[in-house]
Amino acid sequence: MKVSIIGGGLAGWIAAIVLQRETSYKITVIDSSSIGSLGVGESTTGRFSGFIRKYFKEEEFVEQCAAIPKLGIRFINWNKDNFISPIEGSFSAHDEFDYSFYYGVENNNVNDYSTHALLSDRNLIDFSKKTTKNTFLSAESHAYHLDTYKTISFLKQRGIGDGIEFIDAKVIGNEKKGGKVTKIKCEGMDIDCDFVVDCSGFKRVIASTYNPHFISYEKWLSVNTGLSFNLTWDDIEYTQPLTTAHALSCGWMWMIPNHYSIGCGIVYDNNFASQDEIIKEVNDILGVEISIRKEIKFKSGRLRKSLYNNVAVIGPAYSFLEPLQATSIHVTITQIEKLISFLSGHMSARFYNRYCGDMVDNYADFISLHYQFKYHQNEFWQSRVPRRYTSKMINRSKKKVLKTSDYTIKNPDCTANNLWSYVLDGGNLITKSKATYSEEQISNIKYWEKQIQESVEGSMSFSSFLEMYNKVYYEF
Repeated sequence: MKVSIIGGGLAGWIAAIVLQRETSYKITVIDSSSIGSLGVGESTTGRFSGFIRKYFKEEEFVEQCAAIPKLGIRFINWNKDNFISPIEGSFSAHDEFDYSFYYGVENNNVNDYSTHALLSDRNLIDFSKKTTKNTFLSAESHAYHLDTYKTISFLKQRGIGDGIEFIDAKVIGNEKKGGKVTKIKCEGMDIDCDFVVDCSGFKRVIASTYNPHFISYEKWLSVNTGLSFNLTWDDIEYTQPLTTAHALSCGWMWMIPNHYSIGCGIVYDNNFASQDEIIKEVNDILGVEISIRKEIKFKSGRLRKSLYNNVAVIGPAYSFLEPLQATSIHVTITQIEKLISFLSGHMSARFYNRYCGDMVDNYADFISLHYQFKYHQNEFWQSRVPRRYTSKMINRSKKKVLKTSDYTIKNPDCTANNLWSYVLDGGNLITKSKATYSEEQISNIKYWEKQIQESVEGSMSFSSFLEMYNKVYYEF
C-alpha cells in the first residue's frame, strides 16, 4: 500500500517513522521547503520519550536535538502558592486510593511522595550520577524539552535513511474516485496513493476538501494567540527539569529550556489585552525586553472525525489545544499507533474516530481545570467556565477523597488520574476532610520515605546534565 503523508513537521515525520517501522507500506512524505513549520520549542510527555527509545538511540537524540529531561511543570502565579505537577505521581498513584498523595497533602509535603516532584525540588533529574553522554542510566520515566527544528531535522534524516521517500513539493490539490483520494497533485507532478495522512497543520490541505466539521472548545479555552520568543541562559536562572507555566492577566507564559537557550512564549486571549500590553506585562516580570519571533493565531478544538474515507487527519491538523500540558505530540503518537490497528483491520473507523475524540475531549477537560482557580480577581480569570467533566471532578474533589473509580473516563490514553490530583491540589480544590489510612498504608509510607531519599542521593543534577553538553550561551 502506498501511503502519502502531507506535511514535514513533527507530526508528519513521527507518523512516517512509526508507519515505516511497523508496517510494510511504501511511505512518502510530501512537504515544501518553502512552507515553514509551526515549531516554537516543544515540551513533551513520556509517550514521546518512549517513541525515541523504541526507534532510536536516546543518547544520539539528546545530543543532536538539544533535548533536556523534563519531570513535570512548575506553575507560577496560578494560585497563592506555586506548585509542581509531576509526570510521575506518588508511589500509590495506581492504587484504588492514592493514599500517599493525600497523606502528603494533609502534612504539607505532597512533593515528598513523588520521585519526580522531589527530584525537581532538589534540582535533580531521574538519571544516575554515573550517566555519560554515551551511556544514559535512568529510570526512563522522564519526558523531554526539545528544539523543534533540530528534532524535525533528526527525524527527517533518520526517516530518509530508513527508506522513507521525501518529495519537496507544494501540494495544490488532489484527485478522488468514489470519495477516496487517489492522487496528490503537486506543482509539477502527481503522486499516486492508496492512503493519505494529513499532517499539514491548520491548513488541513487534504482534510479541508471533505468540509470537516470543527468542534470548538473556545467557550472553555478562549486563549487564541501565541507569541514566541527566546531567552539566553544569561537572562534568567533556570535550575529545575520542569517546564515553567507562569500565569498572566489573561493567559500564561511558558519557558522550555534546551542546551543553548530557553524557548519561551505567551499564550493569551486577545479580547482582554493587546499585544503591546501583554508584552509589557512579560517584560516587567522578566526584567528584560523580549523580542517576538513569531505570532500564531489559533482556536482550541478538534475535527469531529479523524478519518475521512482513506484520509487520516493527524496532529494539529486534527486537534489543537493550547500547549499547557504538552498534549500535541502525545496525541500525534497515539493517533498513528491506533491508525495502524485500523489499517490492519483490528479497529473500525467508527471506533477509531471515537477513541481519538474521547482522548482529546478529556485533555480539554483537564486543561479547563487550570482555569478554575479564581486566584486572579479580574474579568478574564473570574469568567472562566469549566467543562462538564471538569466541573464534576472539582465538585467530587471538594466533597471527598477521590478514588480511581471516581474518574469515569476509561480511555487508557486519557489524562492520568495523578495529573488531575496534583493540579486539583495546586488550585486548593481538594477536600478538607481527613483520609483514613490502614496500618499497612502507613507502613508503606514510612518505607517509601526512606527509599525515596536513598534513590535521590544517587541522582544527577540538572546543571551536571547541561554541563555534559557544554551549555552554549547564544545571543538572539
